[in-house]
Amino acid sequence: MKYYEKLSQMGTFEMKDMIAIINNASTVKSVLKEYLGKGYIIRVKKNLYAAVNLSTGNTFADRYQIGCAVAEDAYLSHHSAAEYYGFANQVFNEIYVTTKKKIVPFEYNNTRYTFVSPELYAGVISPETRRGIRVTDTEKTILDCINNMDRAGGLEEVLKIIESVTYLNEQKLIEYLNEFDKKFLYQKVGYMLEKHANDLRLSQKFFEHCQSNIGKSKRYLIAREELLRQEYNSKWNLIVEGRLSDILGQGGGELV
Repeated sequence: MKYYEKLSQMGTFEMKDMIAIINNASTVKSVLKEYLGKGYIIRVKKNLYAAVNLSTGNTFADRYQIGCAVAEDAYLSHHSAAEYYGFANQVFNEIYVTTKKKIVPFEYNNTRYTFVSPELYAGVISPETRRGIRVTDTEKTILDCINNMDRAGGLEEVLKIIESVTYLNEQKLIEYLNEFDKKFLYQKVGYMLEKHANDLRLSQKFFEHCQSNIGKSKRYLIAREELLRQEYNSKWNLIVEGRLSDILGQGGGELV
């Protein structure tokens, strides 16, 4: 167990990390084989290992840390970021990781790791309280979830995530929205956040900014075939689910 303590402090590691610790490339393979055989470490995927807590039998790294370890630029996003912050209503058996690196999805310990190409890199932080974690900040998390609701559990789950948030920095939201530069996203964000404006401390100017960028196209909030009762919201030029517009208090003329 000569190298176990250093490996356990790292949590997750690659072959290059073992070479740096052992300082003898010819010894690394034998140590790796020994530690795997004795259960000191486990193989997560090709060239990614995790040290095992011998007292509990679990890895020192949790599933979020493992997700962030797959690439140097990898970070938690979408529903996984919402889970990390405690905003999510559900905990999925799938971790969403954003990275420029092309990585084949894999499963480990009953969790599927899915990789997403970044649309923009703004809004990624490394919390001081958790080693090895990179995650979108609250504002980027909300925008990512609204931008791609399929990666956040669907519309109703996204609404529950929004309800769990107590504050959003509108300057950050505007900065990220401008970088996304997507009219549809301005529509969805304005519609879905407006009811919670007071709770989230968003000013009227924020919604005016969103509305000024929505364009003239009428769009469906979710896929047309998923709408049980279509309703048109004229302010945001969106065709929405009537049941949810009742919940949000944003009615409109029902489509005929």
